[in-house]
Amino acid sequence: MTRPRFSVVTVTLNCADAAEATVRSVLAQTYPGVEQIVKDGGSRDGTPERLGALGANVVVSADSGIYDAMNQALALCTGEYVYFLNAGDTFATPTVLAELAERIEPAAAVVYAELLLHPMMWRTSHPDTLSRYYLFRKNMNHQAWMARLETYRAFGGLDTRYAFCADQDFIWRARFRERLRFQHVDLTLAHFVYGGASTTAGNRARVDRERWQLLHKYFQPWEIAVYGAASLYFLNPLKVKLRRMQLAAQGISY
Repeated sequence: MTRPRFSVVTVTLNCADAAEATVRSVLAQTYPGVEQIVKDGGSRDGTPERLGALGANVVVSADSGIYDAMNQALALCTGEYVYFLNAGDTFATPTVLAELAERIEPAAAVVYAELLLHPMMWRTSHPDTLSRYYLFRKNMNHQAWMARLETYRAFGGLDTRYAFCADQDFIWRARFRERLRFQHVDLTLAHFVYGGASTTAGNRARVDRERWQLLHKYFQPWEIAVYGAASLYFLNPLKVKLRRMQLAAQGISY
């Protein structure tokens, strides 16, 4: 089997320090079939110049938000699989894409692996089969998975009507409606820095509204009731608050 080519995309805006760490981890990959694209929204802190000096392929253009920026980057990609690696996140090892390429099945439309979450130092553990109940309870971080470029194009890219949950919409559409082939590869793909816009208190209300819309879009009312009760889903705000308090007691904040 011909080993796949990867397009690794990083979207940036005034994040030079974090983006440099990400770009360096991409450039350090030993696998030859890697295309790197940095889509910058017009940074004023020198991000494009700094990343360009490292050898990254940087494209600067205005965008209306992160998913619009990601869609613009998709138009530039040429690899079989597209992987979005956020500024500040890094590949786990220089050989991880080479290891992944050896294990990808030709029929896989979406490939997902594991992450090491910082600053908590937790490793994710995804099942080999993504059931409806599992995806109801868990939102797979975008850095845990990659999808075929042809799948993104068939879907028309990411739905920019969502400000925070377009990646989740993509996964649920691929899994539930299109019934595409998903493949789990049990390796640590990247180090993911927990946080970001979707986790801030000011944005939680919109995140919750968007997720509620998606639940009604992809799940039946009985599933929402049964899965919600079984997972104590409706207590999520309280569970998040308690977890933050536990981590704060350990000197960990995010």
